[in-house]
Amino acid sequence: MLTRRALLRGGAAAVGSATVLDLQKRMMAHGVSELTGASSAQIPEGSVPANKSEVFTDFFSWWGKYGRASAERQSETVRNLDPDLLIMRSLSLVEKVRIQKRRNVERIMRTSREDFLRRLARDGSFHWWP
Repeated sequence: MLTRRALLRGGAAAVGSATVLDLQKRMMAHGVSELTGASSAQIPEGSVPANKSEVFTDFFSWWGKYGRASAERQSETVRNLDPDLLIMRSLSLVEKVRIQKRRNVERIMRTSREDFLRRLARDGSFHWWP
């Protein structure tokens, strides 16, 4: 049986080592392919787009209205932990997952901002269909 201690003991090894690969194999053998936080409820996605798009010229106005909620939904499921989080023994697994979720939202924000600025430079505005 895969226990919390076995998970943390295996995660303390260097990334790419046999121990980490063995840990991944054991997790998959037990049907654990991803680490989720306290809430495993799935939020149904998808809606009928409105006829008109909203036009944004400022990234943070778009991020506050639509981007953050979308990024939080995308980062709800944690599939991998960063190497520096794996080797921390003083943090609980729940705290490691919480930190990883926050990092994932920050990464999504960075890539979304780059995409927003690229589209803004190309088209002069950013169209979003809510």
